[in-house]
Amino acid sequence: MFAAVLEGFGSSDDRVAAAVALRSLPLDPRSLAALHRGMLGQDPRVRHECAKSLLCLAGRPEREPAIDDDPDELLGAFAVRTAGLHGDRATFAVELGPADYAAPHHRTARIYLAGARLSGPDRSHVPTLCNIGVYTTYPDRAPDYPNLRRTLEDFGFGGLPESVTLDVTATAATLDAVAEALEFDMDVSRWRATEILIGDRSRLALEIGPSDGTQLRTCTLWLDGVIATPFDNTAYVPQFAHSLRLDAAAYQAGRMPDFARWGPTTDGLDTEWAQDGTLRYRLPSPFVREGALRLNVDEIVAVLEAAADVLTAG
Repeated sequence: MFAAVLEGFGSSDDRVAAAVALRSLPLDPRSLAALHRGMLGQDPRVRHECAKSLLCLAGRPEREPAIDDDPDELLGAFAVRTAGLHGDRATFAVELGPADYAAPHHRTARIYLAGARLSGPDRSHVPTLCNIGVYTTYPDRAPDYPNLRRTLEDFGFGGLPESVTLDVTATAATLDAVAEALEFDMDVSRWRATEILIGDRSRLALEIGPSDGTQLRTCTLWLDGVIATPFDNTAYVPQFAHSLRLDAAAYQAGRMPDFARWGPTTDGLDTEWAQDGTLRYRLPSPFVREGALRLNVDEIVAVLEAAADVLTAG
């Protein structure tokens, strides 16, 4: 709730209070991302309190923020939070390097099996690392860790020992810890402010994250000053861009399609067009909000077409 207030366009006092409150709450990805966003705004009080909260959460409450503090550098203090060794090198372990919030889909990782470091890419694809446990155990089957050999080989790792005996409980704990660490940092990256902003966040905008060469990409919808995709802002690019272009063409042809029916990314948003052209909306939790906004058709088309162009350009 406090993160949603900080991300939005409410009063300065409310946003300052939210930034202060976040420093005393348990650490979570959305809070870190919201504080990063707050440091990029125009209000100096909000920027100061966001910087102070990031320093407090990073364990440096004694430092007073400077006016020229770099938001990316302060957020980067958390990049080593999930780094380190997960597991036991003598049996099975994954050693993660620091997170890269600007390029979240790749990360330094070393894998050890029976005391030997496996050959393979030092900078691995993060979804691949997350899926080692999935491909090894399968959701509907008992753990079968002999499959770990084939899984690691399929993911490009080599030099595996001939024979390894793995403890089921310990191996499961290692895989779970790795997935949890990677997902935390991926979530920070998904919700932090990105460089590609199309439109006006206080009215209608799409904020697009960097491309990682796959067909998935962060696409955050802003409506009336609030993030309207609070649960899922990862879009399948071919489908999402196609949906944007279809709606843009419909608006240009004088039709008013259901707003933001662009697939799973925007499923939580309820909207309807009033006869006078006003868009009535209900934003989902954690920032439940109902309202109405008058949007110009040319404004909508410009945002949708520009966003589709960015997505299809790769």
